[in-house]
Parts: sequence; structure tokens; C-alpha cells
Amino acid sequence: MKTNFESALTCKIIVIGQSGVGKTSIITNYVKNTFQTDCLPTQGASFSSRAQIFKQEDKVVKFDVIYLS
Repeated sequence: MKTNFESALTCKIIVIGQSGVGKTSIITNYVKNTFQTDCLPTQGASFSSRAQIFKQEDKVVKFDVIYLS
């Protein structure tokens, strides 16, 4: 199976919530596959990105995640 990352569908996700509720921990868990419980508070906004390959459809979806405090 050969996938083309240049033709990837891009989804933009914005996560908004109060400080200290776990937004950074959840996003880090999804993007880097690690879970941190001792994150420093995010100042303003932060950005992460992850490309996900869906094998059944042979499609690539890129998730751009912005989270605000």
C-alpha cells in the first residue's frame, strides 16, 4: 500500500477550556503517544499536528490541533 502525504485531507481542531483541566495532556497523549501528568500551564496557545493513515480507505488525514487556555 502506497500513501500520498501531499494529497492528505487536513482537519483543524481547536480545543478550548479552563486552565488545569488536562487539554495539553490529552493532546500530547494523542500526538506523541505519551501521557504526561506534570505539564506546565500553556501560556496563550499551542499547536500540534499528527498524520493518521486509514488503511481500509488508503487515505491520509492530517490533524492540526490548536489548544487555548
